[in-house]
Amino acid sequence: MFVRFVMVIAFVVLNPLVERSFAQQEVAVDHAVAPGNRQTVKPVKSDVFLKIKHIRQKEKLCATASASMALSHYGVEMDQVLIKQLAASVSKNPQFVGTYYVDLVNGLAKKGIHWKRNPHPTTSKGFRTGLKTIRESLFAGCPVLIDTNLAPNGHTMLVNGIDPRRRLISVIDPNRPAPGQRKYTYNQFEKIWRSKTVNVRGSILTFPPEKKSGQNENKKSS
Repeated sequence: MFVRFVMVIAFVVLNPLVERSFAQQEVAVDHAVAPGNRQTVKPVKSDVFLKIKHIRQKEKLCATASASMALSHYGVEMDQVLIKQLAASVSKNPQFVGTYYVDLVNGLAKKGIHWKRNPHPTTSKGFRTGLKTIRESLFAGCPVLIDTNLAPNGHTMLVNGIDPRRRLISVIDPNRPAPGQRKYTYNQFEKIWRSKTVNVRGSILTFPPEKKSGQNENKKSS
């Protein structure tokens, strides 16, 4: 009986203190997240569009014209015919009127331009993986060459934008008048992004040319 009485007294005495402690904690929490102290979370940007100068291709030079556009985006002006000559100089089939991606990459490497062939399987998984790679490249400021099955013999274009929310791909078509911009839905793009010569989704990841050591250093005059 005595123990129960002591417990009742303790509850009566301590309960206001406990309630006050909880109230103080709630005030502290409210203060911590008060509107004046909140940090605004910026929405993550999901779409990207690179503004790139259009270059009209010469006959059978869609790949090298697309490469010329990408180089121009990096501040390097290189004619599509010269790029074709570089590709032919390393080709096992230099008489081929088109341009193999392996020759294009190896030819540009002779000029210190190091790009990367990036083929993907023609499966649905290959498309998703390839699309992810394209998006990452574009967000890094780097356009991507893609090989399509467009008539009559396949066609290379330059991907310069993607909008995942609207499921759209933006490309620059060198065989169209300036600005040469075309848009494809994901479903359309999945159907055309297939190489004619090999059973892959052919692409080339582009990168800015490597700067030579001391290239941008100011020369001191004596």
